[in-house]
Amino acid sequence: MLLWYSNEENHPTVYLQGALNTTVHLTKTEDDVCRKYSAMALRFMATNPQVRGLLVADNRVEPFISLASEEYLDYKRTAAVAFASFSLNEENRPKVRTHAAETHTQGVESCDRPAVTV
Repeated sequence: MLLWYSNEENHPTVYLQGALNTTVHLTKTEDDVCRKYSAMALRFMATNPQVRGLLVADNRVEPFISLASEEYLDYKRTAAVAFASFSLNEENRPKVRTHAAETHTQGVESCDRPAVTV
């Protein structure tokens, strides 16, 4: 997997074939090595200019927001690199801010809901 991601020419093709969902899914595994390489693959994906434009245009910023709140340091690094990369393109900045604010607001709203007892 990492070999595909490490070759910059493959990034758009891999993204368009649905690799984001698969790679995010792999970050949930129990295997530390798999989680580390999944985070690295996401980092490679977010640094490609063509792919980061697609990520923002497709509203696929949420997986990176989720990674930022994880305990695992490599996930936090991946999120930091992704957000720094997203902000390189002037037109992406408002979209990323809006999506991050919506995601944050949804999280706050869910905390305000009363607990359901059965």
